[in-house]
Amino acid sequence: MRVIHSNSPNFALSDGLRHLKWQGLTEPSRNGNVVVSSVPVMTIHHAPADRVLASKVRDANPFFHLFEAMWMLAGRNDLLVPQTFVSTFGQYSDDGVTLNGAYGYRWRNHFGYDQLDMIIAELKRNPSTRRAVLQMWDGGSFEGAEDHIGDLQKAIHGSADVPCNTAVFFDTIGGKLNMTVTCRSHDVILGAFGANIVHMSVLLEYVSFMTGLPMGVYRQFSNNFHVYESQLAKDDFAEYGDAVLAEDIYQDYVVYRPRPKDVTWQRVPLAAPGEDLGLWHGDLNGFMREIEAYRSNPDQPTVWDGGQYPHTNFFKGVIHPMWDAWKLWKRKDFDGALEQAARIRAGDWRIASTAFIQRRKDKAHA
Repeated sequence: MRVIHSNSPNFALSDGLRHLKWQGLTEPSRNGNVVVSSVPVMTIHHAPADRVLASKVRDANPFFHLFEAMWMLAGRNDLLVPQTFVSTFGQYSDDGVTLNGAYGYRWRNHFGYDQLDMIIAELKRNPSTRRAVLQMWDGGSFEGAEDHIGDLQKAIHGSADVPCNTAVFFDTIGGKLNMTVTCRSHDVILGAFGANIVHMSVLLEYVSFMTGLPMGVYRQFSNNFHVYESQLAKDDFAEYGDAVLAEDIYQDYVVYRPRPKDVTWQRVPLAAPGEDLGLWHGDLNGFMREIEAYRSNPDQPTVWDGGQYPHTNFFKGVIHPMWDAWKLWKRKDFDGALEQAARIRAGDWRIASTAFIQRRKDKAHA
């Protein structure tokens, strides 16, 4: 097994690409050829709250990554929310309405109960438990009922969406809460160190503040660790990885590189100490309603536009200004979007959001 020790998503992506450059094999897949690791890869993220991959060459969408993480915590499987931010997301839906493999729905609803609530309660009662397993892959049964058909059966019969991440293990060692996520198939660029590092580290932080246990490490086990040749040619892996690493906002690996102007920032946790968790969950569900209202009528002011909501620090200081910036960007009001992005209190999300909008402004005015 290859083990990557990482303190940032940029470093993890760069190191993962270098591993595939020298140890990867070209193999066929149902979506075209991939360069795949000959062994599983374990990535240990030692600073899981440093989750934002800010990079011109990678050009990740910070709005989609964070807002999809909120959608997951809300336990939803509707296509409406992710499709708001990525219009092509419908290709992963079997019925045009829902997503079969939606992680958050699997966490909270799919198996008939809220797994997260039960795990949180058990970790609070017994932090040393080794049984806090969050399941995403559904093995199903052969009882004949439609809702008992498992993910492998669905995949064989053509489902567009079965979970890539299959299970999550929580453990407490040395008083800190750690999390291991197993993944059957990991796209290194778009999945492992793009979307998933945000989604799953947010999950770890959520369980951390709900249990009162400080965050430890996030371990990411990738059974099939790969890059599609259609995304990036193997000959370009090292150069691409170097370019991503040079833009790391968390670590100064390249001493001669000009640092971003905004190098000292406030980190904004998902929930502040002593914050009302009922209000926090109210803001989470309120944000989902905001997106629904926007989809119904993008030109109609929504509740949050009035400035009365949200109530809690993360939603007030990060989600709200990012949401406002995203809406203005979609209207091609680049300057207004940049003004709103400047209000984001979390420096990493502010840097990534501002750069994302600026790149699109520059392209529009080229």
